[in-house]
Amino acid sequence: MSIKSRSSIEQTFLRLTSEETNTTTGAGRVLGLRTDYTIDRELSFGTKIVIRPRGSNRGTDNGRQRYNSSLWKRASRFKEFRRVRPVSHAPGDLESESSFISLSASGGRKRRRVDNKASSEDSGPDYRSIEGKAKPTDSLALDLDMTSDSDIESEEVAARRRNASLSAHVSVHPDDINGWLDLISHQGSMVGTADSEGHRTYTMAEKKSIADIKISIEMPRLGEVGAKGWNSNENEPPASKSDPPIADIDMKAIFDSWGKLERRQMRRSRLPARTLDEVQEDDPYRVILSSDIQDFLTFFSEPGLLDLLLDAFLLFCHLPPHSSRENAHILKEWREDPFIRNLILEQETASSQWFRDPSHEMDEPDLPTPVSLPYSNFAVTHDTIFSDGSSWFSAFKSWRSTYVDDTSSLDAPWVRRTLRQLVEWVPENDTLAEYSVGLEYICNSSDAAKYAKNLLRKRPSSITLYNAYALIERRRGQEIAAEKVWMTTLSMSKSFPEEVRKDSIMLWQSWLWEALRSNDACKAIRLLIALPENAINVDELSRDSQAATGFSPAEFLKTQRVLVEAQNYGLSFRNSTVFISNTECLALLHYLTRTFEIESALNIYRAAEERLKDSHLEQTPLAELLHQSKAKLLWHHISNTMKYKPALVREELSNSLSLFPNNSIFLSIFAYNESRFRIDDRVRLILRQHISSSSRRSLDGNMGTPGHSPLTPHFFSIYSELHRGVSAGSTAHSVRAAFETAVSSPPGQYSAAIWKLYILFELGWGRKERARDVFYRSIRSCPWVKELVLLAFTEPGLKEMMVTDELRKIWNVPVEKGLRIHVDLEDGLEEMDDEKSISGQSAINPSGDQSSDGEM
Repeated sequence: MSIKSRSSIEQTFLRLTSEETNTTTGAGRVLGLRTDYTIDRELSFGTKIVIRPRGSNRGTDNGRQRYNSSLWKRASRFKEFRRVRPVSHAPGDLESESSFISLSASGGRKRRRVDNKASSEDSGPDYRSIEGKAKPTDSLALDLDMTSDSDIESEEVAARRRNASLSAHVSVHPDDINGWLDLISHQGSMVGTADSEGHRTYTMAEKKSIADIKISIEMPRLGEVGAKGWNSNENEPPASKSDPPIADIDMKAIFDSWGKLERRQMRRSRLPARTLDEVQEDDPYRVILSSDIQDFLTFFSEPGLLDLLLDAFLLFCHLPPHSSRENAHILKEWREDPFIRNLILEQETASSQWFRDPSHEMDEPDLPTPVSLPYSNFAVTHDTIFSDGSSWFSAFKSWRSTYVDDTSSLDAPWVRRTLRQLVEWVPENDTLAEYSVGLEYICNSSDAAKYAKNLLRKRPSSITLYNAYALIERRRGQEIAAEKVWMTTLSMSKSFPEEVRKDSIMLWQSWLWEALRSNDACKAIRLLIALPENAINVDELSRDSQAATGFSPAEFLKTQRVLVEAQNYGLSFRNSTVFISNTECLALLHYLTRTFEIESALNIYRAAEERLKDSHLEQTPLAELLHQSKAKLLWHHISNTMKYKPALVREELSNSLSLFPNNSIFLSIFAYNESRFRIDDRVRLILRQHISSSSRRSLDGNMGTPGHSPLTPHFFSIYSELHRGVSAGSTAHSVRAAFETAVSSPPGQYSAAIWKLYILFELGWGRKERARDVFYRSIRSCPWVKELVLLAFTEPGLKEMMVTDELRKIWNVPVEKGLRIHVDLEDGLEEMDDEKSISGQSAINPSGDQSSDGEM
């Protein structure tokens, strides 16, 4: 229905589809209109009626109101509307040409009825409305010309024809890779819907279909050289490769030979092969197809889950998560999961890292410095990322010693390349970029410096990356170059946005600590004096640092005011970098101005802890970072001051451990501080409390899986017992008791890493029979861990306790459990049985080894 208004007379032309009798009832009045409006029967004719106010001058308006085509033509000159009438296509017009992905969504009948109804209702006020006189409207007139939508759909038809052509081409030429890529690119631009920003989105089914196609195409994969990701079609398929032939098994030492060959093939098969590669037929898992992994693929619909996915990948590679601020409770469980924390299984030097030389008696304590603990569980920050493990805890030291030598089952270069590619694909994540640069530094410092400079060319306003580059130069001994980077970045930061400029405090923090580690307190003082201006000249710093002996009251108050204001900002906006860095600089300000008095610096941390407690943040990742900052200052004070109060250190670390009992930094420094006190066994006491409380929570049902109960107290208890010394109450029996406590707990029972340490401990002390018993217990508790099984074939002390038939039964364990075996031994065992039959020897287990049946 359409309504037209005239300025000279208030009347409306209506098009109706009703019967003519509608105009002959009700004395000309219309239901829904005011009673002074009636139907003009003289002007109305056919299916058109005219409604006019009663009493208007009919004779004067008669000629102007009469309907004629010229009048409507003149009115249509102002606006021309077209009502699009859909053109229905025969079902087989285009579909019959080839299969295609439909580009138009057709709703059901119910939806079409609703849409049609809504369309008709929105066209204007109804003539039966009680709203009174119809108002002017710009809605479409029903009597306007109807036109076809074939012109509007021309682009869609062209796209469908293009899709049909490409589909037909790949059907005839399925080996044409470029044809497939063109089809994927075309469908990728058309399939899906658009979001609020105009970017096209895809449904889960569409994404899965595209992923299946991408996986099937042999382009460089994530982490491989030349990989550009699925968004690029420029990837050239890599050349096919062939595995080197497997050496023959030495039948004279069949199991010893098999153990060496199996480990060698495990290293060669770290990455899956392609369908075009020539691989060994004995390994069915060498080539991975999309159908092999489709049941494990998960659709991540929420953007917040991408960070969790990245942290899961890092933990899979035995690396710490790059950020614990988000999803902290999940990452906390994962880091204590016995199925994940198995780095020790890969360490060939585990004995030397964990055990003291057994040739020396355990008379005196041999507790190394806290930073040498081979087990880490703490929040990752830039000071742990760029630490080499000499003066502070390193996030990557154990990983480097385990995987960089290329003798393990994890391909370290592939992990590094993967992180580099992820950094390129996520340009807004500077935290991940800093993490990747730190991993490069611990592996190759020269390459890390080049990598950092390359990233800075693409991210010239990243204060985090500038600080990372300066730390790398400082660690490489380039002190002047590092200070120039800090100075230049501070000068550049004046042009940065205010939120970014707030992060420049991390530059001062890093610079201060480098000065303190060099025992240059004068330089640190000069830095604190210049901090309020957020700029300093390196030449002036070098010239005046020798003369700086302290602060004037005005300088102290000015620096303190700036730091307190920035600290408040960081806490208000939950910016951990700003809050922690300003708190640390404020503590160092009091520490240096009061001649290394630790109590005044600790008061700053206590006040910050109280503020977090008032905000109910005392057990959050932000609070853990604050306690780690305090522990760093405590360790610096202990290491560089001959006189300090152990009771004060004990009190502060006990407070930190009460909130974060599984933090290895707090445990290590606490144990080091208590090593001089042999009467009060506080280390055992605090570990026993943490272990017993965790066990109670697990028994109460608050923890659904063994992984929810922590592993860290067990590892640290074992480590401290191994290095405590007889005079402090540590013996082989106390160490064994620590192992038994661990493997009897819910998480330790399934921790293959603890079982391996237990076996190595017994072998190291010459208890081969005990080692054999512990070995059988381990494969009963963890039958899925192949590395434990391989100990029977690779550890000399354990092999001596096994006879041939016993080793054969052990070899059957991974076969029966369906574990991956790279080198088949069946033919060799049959050949060995044939030789025994010919020589007249029995091929069954001798009576003396019947005990192994029960043990298995």
